[in-house]
Amino acid sequence: MRHIVEEKEEKISASLQKYEEEQKQREEEWKEKYEKMQEEMEEVKQMDEEKRKVRETEIDSVLEEKETMINELKQKNEESERNLVCLEESYENFRLEREWKD
Repeated sequence: MRHIVEEKEEKISASLQKYEEEQKQREEEWKEKYEKMQEEMEEVKQMDEEKRKVRETEIDSVLEEKETMINELKQKNEESERNLVCLEESYENFRLEREWKD
């Protein structure tokens, strides 16, 4: 009888040890999966940050280009206004000169 009890104890002990090893292995696998997932999330976060920086740089570049264009257009407009004033003055002088001659 004692032999049977010892045999059952050994089986139970072996089963318990096997269960503990399997549990430890599962925990290790979950830990590895969790760490891998954390790394992937960090990579995605870094990629998103890089994309955001690139997008901001592109936006800044476009804004700078538009600002340059606006300034150029303002200068051209000012030039055109000065030219118009000169033309008006020339025309007025021409008209007055013609009237004076007539």
